[in-house]
Order: sequence, then structure tokens, then C-alpha cells
Amino acid sequence: MIAALSSPVRRITLAIALSVLIHAAILWLPHIQFPRTRIELPPLSVRIDSTQNQDCGCTEACEG
Repeated sequence: MIAALSSPVRRITLAIALSVLIHAAILWLPHIQFPRTRIELPPLSVRIDSTQNQDCGCTEACEG
């Protein structure tokens, strides 16, 4: 391990300092706006099957 990071206090201090630097850089960088693309999704469809006459796979008595 790097000697400068041997104690937990130094590791926490380094983590906080790096976090502050990264957040400051993000705040002061020019605002980047990505193009908005709209993807057309296919319509959703649902098929409901009746299970009254089929075995539902339950081990206990059930209504299905």
C-alpha cells in the first residue's frame, strides 16, 4: 500500500478531496446537452388465457 494512505484518516481525507474536486469540475464545465432521440416502440399487447379447465400446477386445492 502507498505509505501516504496507510492510515484510515488519510484515506478518508483523500476520498473527500477527490470527491470535491470532481464535483467542482462537473459544476464548472460547460453545459453539455445530448440530442434527444425519440425511439418508437411497438405497441404492447396482452393475451389472457383461461385456466379453469387446465391444471394450474398447485399442490394444494385452489380455485384455478
